Order: sequence, then structure tokens, then C-alpha cells
Amino acid sequence: MLARMFCRLSKLTLLAIASLYCLAQAAPSLPRADAASEYVGYLFLHFYDNYRAPGDYSTYPAGEQVFGHLSNGNNPLPYRPLKGGAPLLRSTVGTRGVRDFYLASRPDESQHYIIATDLNQTAAGGFGGAFLSRSLVIWDSKGSSLTQWEPPRLVEVVPPNFRMAWAPEAVWVAAKNQFMVFWASNAYGDERHVGKPNEDKIYRSFTSDFKTFTPPELYHELPNGLNTIDMTIHPTGGASRPNEYVRFQKREDLGRCYGEVSENGIDGPWTRIGDDNSFVNPDSNGEACLFFQSNTNSAEWFVFVDQYGRNPAGYYPYLAVNGITKDGYRDLGLQELPKLLKHGTIKKVTRAQYDEIQARWG
Repeated sequence: MLARMFCRLSKLTLLAIASLYCLAQAAPSLPRADAASEYVGYLFLHFYDNYRAPGDYSTYPAGEQVFGHLSNGNNPLPYRPLKGGAPLLRSTVGTRGVRDFYLASRPDESQHYIIATDLNQTAAGGFGGAFLSRSLVIWDSKGSSLTQWEPPRLVEVVPPNFRMAWAPEAVWVAAKNQFMVFWASNAYGDERHVGKPNEDKIYRSFTSDFKTFTPPELYHELPNGLNTIDMTIHPTGGASRPNEYVRFQKREDLGRCYGEVSENGIDGPWTRIGDDNSFVNPDSNGEACLFFQSNTNSAEWFVFVDQYGRNPAGYYPYLAVNGITKDGYRDLGLQELPKLLKHGTIKKVTRAQYDEIQARWG
């Protein structure tokens, strides 16, 4: 009796398994999250332009602080404002205005740093002053928290003959066990700032704690007297290609952003993505590229461009349709991304980080 029951159950089990297999084969293929992904969303830190019209800086101070948005889960386009739209952090040092943020994290997520340009547009009278801040504004997280921060501090990173230190970012260099911090500067012949400065170039320094920096050195410049600013760099090859990096920058005379790839680490050599006519944004008046890999599809990369010449102004999202190391970008339009967001940073966040941000700032 028991033997017959066992045989009958075994046959039924086999039939059930076969039925489920057939259903699975007939079902449409749906996109799924990468099994190894630990991320559940994106934190977007930025400032606001708030201008009434191009060249009218009368409302800048209100927007030159650290604002934030949190994505609706793993969709990288719709976001909701944090803290009811109020600033998350305010600068109380230097010019008391901050722009062009970057959020750097230690590889083990034990410490985070927000680094920013020290610039109050109203106080400075625009971008063209001979003497602008040569310091970065830096916030240190309290431990691993993304919502609790020490008071801001000012760190001078270039000598007196330099005019400014703009749009700082950082990338972890494992071989040095340090961050490479880089920014855009130009310089005069001496500290009196007489005459005209040289071209905008990218300078770099190394640090392990964002308090002590090595002396600045030239990292990248364009030929023929062209100006470049707003560089961003990330490793893109994963464990299989650990020396692959991609960087984007703005060519100032065109107001357009383009990419380069290195297969030999941060010191290159670097190869242009596409040709000399390949840019992310087809029109002018774009800057401050940021790019990141999708949390749910490792083959998908997004490139956001701060397009101050479009209406409305702010970040516009592009999809790197052929992968981040190849040319080709699809304009996704401003249907879901919030308007008027200015030069910022996006961080992929884990469940614990997402929940902490929602609980404190949501």
C-alpha cells in the first residue's frame, strides 16, 4: 500500500514539475534585477540655480546650498524632494555658498565626504572675478551615516596665484589606498592676479582623510588653448577589467560634454569615445556630466547633463545605448526627472541607507 502511494505521488510530482517548466518556457521574458545587486535606489544631491533670467543672480544664495532628492526605488528617473525641499546642509564657512557637489565614500562605506565649490554668486559678482575661492567646502559624515554630518570646513587646495578651485570630485585609487581629488582651476603669473589667467585645466591631489592633501599637480589639459572643466571619473570594468575607467568633461568653448576611456587606470592613456564630433548633448550650453550604472541591469548606463540652455534648465537624462565605453546616447527627455536641478552627484544606496534617508529626510 505505502509503495503504491509513493509511486503515485512521485508521478504526480513529476507531472507538476513538467507543467511548471512548460509554463515558464511559454511565459514572456521579463527584465530582472541583477542577482548580485545590493542597491535599492539612488540619492541625488544638487543645488538650485533659481535665477530669474540668465545673468540675473539675485536669487542665487537661496539655491547655493546642499539639496537632495531620493529616487522612487530602483527607477533612476523619478525622484521626490527630501526634507520638504529645504536644504539638507548649509555652508557656514568661506563665501557661505556652495555649488557643484560630489559625494565620495570609502570602499567599505564606513565614511562619506561631501566636497563642494566654495562660491556665492551674489558675493562674487559672477564667475569672472580675478579673486575667487581657492578652497573646497567639505563635510565629513558621522561614521557611516548618510544623514548625519559634522559642520562644514574649508580646505585650501591651490596656491595664491590660482584663481579658483571649481567642481571638485574624487575617485578611490586602490593602489595608493587614497582618493584622487580633482577640480578645475586656472592661474595667473603671480599672486597679484595681474593680466589674464591661463586656460581652465584639471588639477589633482591625493588624500586619505580629506584634511591633508598632497600639493596640487596638473592632471589634464586640452591642446590649442582650449578650456575644460567639470570632469567626472569612475571605474567601469568591474572585477574582470579592474583598470578600465571612463571620464567625461566639458569643452568650454562648445558647452558640450564628451567621454574618454582608459584601459590602464586613472593615468591613461585615454581614448576619445567616438570621434572628435561625438558629444553626449547635441546642443550647446551643457555641463556637469554625471554617470552611473543601473542598479537593475548592469549593461545599462545613464549619463545626466546639466543643460542650462534648455527650457526648463537643469539635468537631462541620457541612456548610453551602446554601453558606457561606446559612442551613442539617447535623450530620455525631462518627463520624470525633477526640473532645475544643478551640478550634483548621484550615489547608489543600499536598503539600510535608503531607509535611513527616508526616516530622517523623507
